[in-house]
Order: sequence, then structure tokens, then C-alpha cells
Amino acid sequence: MYLFPIWYLIIITCVEFALGLLLTYTLGVIQGNFRPIFPYISDTGAYPIENGFFVLVFAITSFLVIIIIYIRFKDAHTHLEGLFHRIFNFIVLVIGVAAIFFLMGVAAFESDDSSLSSKFHFTCAGLTIFLELFFEIGQVIIGIMLPPKRVWWKWIVFAIQLSITTICLVLAIFFFALIFHPSRVFYRENRNSTMVDTITSDLQNNATQVEFFNLGLRIDYARACTEWMLFVLVVAFYFTFIPDFNRIQVNLVITRPKDIIIMEKVPTGEVQTS
Repeated sequence: MYLFPIWYLIIITCVEFALGLLLTYTLGVIQGNFRPIFPYISDTGAYPIENGFFVLVFAITSFLVIIIIYIRFKDAHTHLEGLFHRIFNFIVLVIGVAAIFFLMGVAAFESDDSSLSSKFHFTCAGLTIFLELFFEIGQVIIGIMLPPKRVWWKWIVFAIQLSITTICLVLAIFFFALIFHPSRVFYRENRNSTMVDTITSDLQNNATQVEFFNLGLRIDYARACTEWMLFVLVVAFYFTFIPDFNRIQVNLVITRPKDIIIMEKVPTGEVQTS
């Protein structure tokens, strides 16, 4: 049975993920759980009631992305020749699935900057970004190996994928480089405390401290903005699969081979029941 064009799955997955994050962001802003301008993606799922939708959205997205990754692997496995190429394709599959596994960990463990759950959350987030970069690099290489060969659009896709991967790498380095900046640490430690009011109301006596706090705020905004840019670029990378997926046809075939063998053994004119 022929199913719908498989590239629709990429559109459905990306739209579902974007709308899901928009929902959790909207709920969080309405309840005043985080700053409305460039919160961290994790912040949109850290508090009730949006955290329930956050986990649900990530679960659905992870399921759909694993299907996309597997279809990509299967298509490449069919066309790639040589043991080395097929092993490389399998390694990229494992890396992609591992990235999605840790993405689920980001949603499963809430970020509260204080508990063990927060440590799991940030570890999963770091591994997700790290593994996703390796997955993208692997897909760029595999894309060159796949047919059709010597067509103009294939090199445009290659250029786009390479550009996205390079930008993601630079942004990831920038994102992690600022995580332990002293001013940002100072801001994160005091943003919800009464010390913020003290700093704000005592500018003359604590001008240096206020400047340090505001610098940390700007750095925190920069990191959050970088995280959203990474999110957009990763979604854009999956869109580059569409030209290849447009050439794929997936058929759903369900058989019961053991029952067929039993039927063949039944003599003519007799009926076997189970």
C-alpha cells in the first residue's frame, strides 16, 4: 500500500515542533513564569502547566524525527556501496538516535538551577547539541554519496547543509564559551533575589556592581538568542532532506509468513482452525 509522500513527514515534524514550542512559550508568558523576550527554550517548559505540554511536544517530535532518521539511513543503505560506507551510515544513524534520546532527557529533567535534575538537564542539552553537530556533518558526507549524481540542485543542497553545519558549530562554541562567564553567573545567581532591587536602587554606591549585573544580563540574552538560532538552523537542516525524500516511496507491507506456511501444509479440501 502506497503511503503519502514521505517528505510531508518532514514538514509535519518541523511544524509540530515549532507550534508546540510556541504553545509552551505563550502559556509561560501568560503566567509570568519567565521573561517574555528571548527566554531559554528550556525555560518555556520548566514550570506548570506548560511543562506537561513541553514533554508531550518533545516526545512526539522525537518519535517523528527517529522515523525520518531511519528512512534516511535505509535510503542511504540501499544506494551506498562498500562496507566502509555502510558502516559509516550506520554510525551516523546511531549518533542521530542518541541525539534524540538526549533531547528527550532535556524535556524529562526540569531546569531549576539547584537540583540534581538541573545537572541532568544541562548534560542532556550539551550532548544533544554535540551529537546533532556530528549527525549533520555525517549527513553532509552521505548526501554527496547518494544519487542522483551530477545534478545542479544537489550541490545547492550540499552548500546549504555545509553552511548550516558550519554556522551551528560556531554558534555552539559561542554558546558554551559564555556559560561560565563571571558576570553571567552573577546575574543568574541574583536575578530572582532581593539583591536585584538593592542594586537597582543604589546605583551611586554600587555602580560597578550594577554594571557587572547588567553585563551578565546582556550575555544571558545573547546565549538565549544563540540557542533559538541553533533551534532554527537545526529545523532548517532537516528541510534540506526534502529533495531526497521527494524521490523516496515508502510502502507498508504486512505479512504473516508462518501462517502462509501452515496453509500450504493443509491438504486440499480440509480446513485447519486454531
